[in-house]
Amino acid sequence: MMPNKGFTVIEIILIIGILAIIFGLGFPIVFDFYKNYQFKTEQDQFISFLEIARNLSMTNLNQSQHGVFQNNDNFIIFEGNSFATRNQSQDQIFPRSKAVSVSGPSEIIFNVISGQATSSLYIFTNGKTSSNVYVNKEGQIDWQ
Repeated sequence: MMPNKGFTVIEIILIIGILAIIFGLGFPIVFDFYKNYQFKTEQDQFISFLEIARNLSMTNLNQSQHGVFQNNDNFIIFEGNSFATRNQSQDQIFPRSKAVSVSGPSEIIFNVISGQATSSLYIFTNGKTSSNVYVNKEGQIDWQ
């Protein structure tokens, strides 16, 4: 009689059960890590956009103020005295994550040379985590 080679049905079911338990325990950890990554990335990008707009204003690029506009879909770095009267050909558009909400003024504008701006507070949240980004009247950006 030839020896049986292969796995029995019980062994296969047992392995599938063990793998299901491992993946079931690991999925929430991986998903939570991904949500935190999205949150941190969204905040870091916004801070970078603020810094870019401030630097463009302080270097007096095109002798114009620069600012950042935010809505539900995009962050937009713009050139002009306001988003409504901006030079649209200079817009830099960046898509936003739908998983992170941002509350605060829809636009912030940095003054030419000085980089000053209206004091503003932006609150980032993903339903579990919350963080603040401050811009003071001198245009300095701080976050926690």
